[in-house]
Amino acid sequence: MFILPDRNVCLITPPRTASRAVHFALTELPGLRAIWVEGPEPDVSMITHHTTIVPRSFHDYRRFVVVRHPIDRLLSLWKFATSGELHQLRETWEEFARATVSPPVDRCWAWYWPISRIVEGLSASPLRFEQLARDLASLIGQEVSLPKIGELPGIAWQAALGSLPPSVQSGLQEWCRADCDLFNYFLRTHTSGELYHAPMSKPG
Repeated sequence: MFILPDRNVCLITPPRTASRAVHFALTELPGLRAIWVEGPEPDVSMITHHTTIVPRSFHDYRRFVVVRHPIDRLLSLWKFATSGELHQLRETWEEFARATVSPPVDRCWAWYWPISRIVEGLSASPLRFEQLARDLASLIGQEVSLPKIGELPGIAWQAALGSLPPSVQSGLQEWCRADCDLFNYFLRTHTSGELYHAPMSKPG
């Protein structure tokens, strides 16, 4: 989470929505204070910057949350969890996807909670990961320089989703339905060179 006192803004950044890139970008902007906030995670298991609990002093600030296409974010979560950078998870993409649909009781919340669940009960407007520099610039009134993220949304995750067995694809469609409806994303799989649109919501 970030607090921007000069803009009366509270910015929530769920896992794999460019938290650190946003931190470095905002702290480099002249005349803008960006406070890195840590607190209880959504499942209250640890204290990290992925908290959604707004400090009492900032309860009247406008709240925003960075959102990302749910399957694209899930694929990024799998790559991060198995990278060895912070976690040592040893699962194939299919195993990770299956565990997302039917999570074991000891599953880390960050690996299977959709953003709609993370911000449940909060009133927060979305900023899109796929156009994050533009959305941030519009929010704070200053140009923001971010790494080239989300420039080709859909290509990797469509192929990854299409590689899964139909039963797992169906389970993931249901898993991501709330995110798609709430944040106006759409779902399509990439199999045999064709695109299939799921009946949930239209592209934004």
